[in-house]
Amino acid sequence: MKDHRLSFGKKGEDLACDYLRSQQCRILERRYRNCFGEIDIIACHHNTLLFIEVKTRHTATYGSPEEAVTFAKQRHIIRAAQGYLTDEAVPDAIEETRFDIIAIISADPPPVIDWIKGAFTAD
Repeated sequence: MKDHRLSFGKKGEDLACDYLRSQQCRILERRYRNCFGEIDIIACHHNTLLFIEVKTRHTATYGSPEEAVTFAKQRHIIRAAQGYLTDEAVPDAIEETRFDIIAIISADPPPVIDWIKGAFTAD
């Protein structure tokens, strides 16, 4: 069962990356990890550095995908992002950072993709 969930999650991340590229985003990292946590996708969109959590569900029967990004999960993502900003080379053109969620419902082709910009903040 765990392998199925991992495969399903990877397919969701693949869909999210394809979608983000279609929106003129440049993918910098996938599944970035440090001692604070994991960030599914790190991307650039114009002058904004995006830290993106991807949540994929077959249906919304048990809640929307974005509802699974709990306050605790947000804190882990924020800490991992702070570590990224400290440890990695950030492109010079970056003027701001943002925390987004890509929520995907994949029951019926084509999947429904919702890009929730500024889904949470580091404040």
